[in-house]
Amino acid sequence: MDIILKQQPMLLHRNGPKPGIVGYQRAAVTHRTLDDARVYGPGVVLSGNELHFGGLTYSNQQSFLDARGEFQFPMPDTYVDRELTLLWGYFAWDTSIPCNWSHFIWTYLMRLAFAEPTPLLVSERVPERFLDWARALGFTDFEKVTDGVRVRRLHIPSVLCYRDANGTPAVLPSAVYMLRNRLGIGLPPVARTRVYIERGQSSPWRRVLNEAELMAALTAQGFQCISPERMTVDEQLDAMGAAEVIVNPFGGASAMNMFAPEDCKVIELSFPPVVGSFAGSMWADVLGQQYVRVDGVPGEQTGPLPIDRDFTVPVAEVVAAL
Repeated sequence: MDIILKQQPMLLHRNGPKPGIVGYQRAAVTHRTLDDARVYGPGVVLSGNELHFGGLTYSNQQSFLDARGEFQFPMPDTYVDRELTLLWGYFAWDTSIPCNWSHFIWTYLMRLAFAEPTPLLVSERVPERFLDWARALGFTDFEKVTDGVRVRRLHIPSVLCYRDANGTPAVLPSAVYMLRNRLGIGLPPVARTRVYIERGQSSPWRRVLNEAELMAALTAQGFQCISPERMTVDEQLDAMGAAEVIVNPFGGASAMNMFAPEDCKVIELSFPPVVGSFAGSMWADVLGQQYVRVDGVPGEQTGPLPIDRDFTVPVAEVVAAL
């Protein structure tokens, strides 16, 4: 394994109504090349008798790494006689949990920020609209496979945003800027917009129960309400690139402000006890954006995780935060 950069402490300034210094880690950067590699789920590669998992997924915490022991490693008779680079596409061992766009962007796509376009190994479960973001970086050749596939030679760039062994968020800010550069993000246009990113029915959980009321109030304040899952990559980048204010519920679109101007104000809607380390706050800290979090009232748990709850937003508080 080639170690390109070692992990080290990093401080970023939080810009907003509660300014301060936020402790992060600068992510480690590594690269592996393995022959006859067998790939499993979110971040485990078997080569010979050795398991590789550190730096390959969104968490290096022991509790996550231990979970791989509960996973039933399939051994399908599938062999790809190619030299490929690992992208993959989903982040949970539980196959009932749908692919999450934000996780895909910061866990997997960002690892390609500095890479030249090469053939990529991806999960058959990754939606094509996620792969459109890789296409926007110049990657066009995808080998879509099932868990347990064997590959003749596999190049594995490390994940550049993850939770380290102590639970501290780690990120490589230069990768964020490189990703923006490769997607053509430049200075914002003169005419700026206000954007609300609809939660809608994109997920069976973490829905905003009073979203119609919220959208009516924001529309009266000059907001455009968008549904990213129904937009092309270029349309999403255009919407984000012109935004002066973004209001975004915590969930699958939490990384959208990664593509907004540095002077954009980000208002993230969430609820206790969600920490949201890898949601809008991280990208706002990296880019210097103003960040405001408005907490709503959570309802009953509707998904597999304790944070999978629908919630009600305090609309007047959101409007006051504008």
